[in-house]
Amino acid sequence: AEVIGNGLSGIPQADKVLEAMKSDDKHVIRREIWRWLLMTFFRYPQALLIIFLIGAIAPSLIARDVRSRAFLLYFSKPIGRLEYIFGKFMTPAIFMAAVTTLPALALFMLAVLVSPDLTVLYSTWDIPLRIIAATVALVVPTCLLALALSSLTQESRFANFSWFAVWLLGQGAHFAVRIATAIRVGDSPFSAEVSNSASVRGWSAVSLYNCLGEVQAFIFGFEPLSEVWIGMTMLIVISCVSTFILYRRVSSPISA
Repeated sequence: AEVIGNGLSGIPQADKVLEAMKSDDKHVIRREIWRWLLMTFFRYPQALLIIFLIGAIAPSLIARDVRSRAFLLYFSKPIGRLEYIFGKFMTPAIFMAAVTTLPALALFMLAVLVSPDLTVLYSTWDIPLRIIAATVALVVPTCLLALALSSLTQESRFANFSWFAVWLLGQGAHFAVRIATAIRVGDSPFSAEVSNSASVRGWSAVSLYNCLGEVQAFIFGFEPLSEVWIGMTMLIVISCVSTFILYRRVSSPISA
């Protein structure tokens, strides 16, 4: 555990996994390691992948309809505004599930199949539920935000630029605070002292990436609700505001 800890010290929640590895209970070790692996899977490769995946799919979904006023054609048929929004939402959501949920569930099933005995199911039975919950937390706010940005313009390239700007500016501001805190305390920007400082945690709300990471850490059981409520609140606010904007923008061609 100590040898592995030296190589994983910069990865969030690695210290809790290392503590579990020192336990004599194999069920505790299995549960903590697999929850941590899947949380890291969602937070790093998959989170970065969906930024570019949604950036390639979602910006043009509504922007083209706004430009061509295709709403008038859609709503001349028995299709309501909520049904239209839901249909547009499911397009990027299905792609995201294909690159997050399915690989994670396949990885879990493979781990079960190669396990020496089926007692692994006793230790990890809740992991598929956590995977689904983490997918929902990832898909809902990001897809709604991308569609809301798409609905605000007639040019998909503007929506595309806005999508990447939200991620880059938020993460850039948070990273600047992290660097400033590291200089002040004289430690590494990714050390536990810097990451857990009040300033870094307070500014994590401006970064969509960090909000998603905190909520996923809560879902996989590595953070209490009291530590992630700001990020969770931000994701809920983003989802609600984006839904409101979408509904208003979709309704405007009818009332015009």
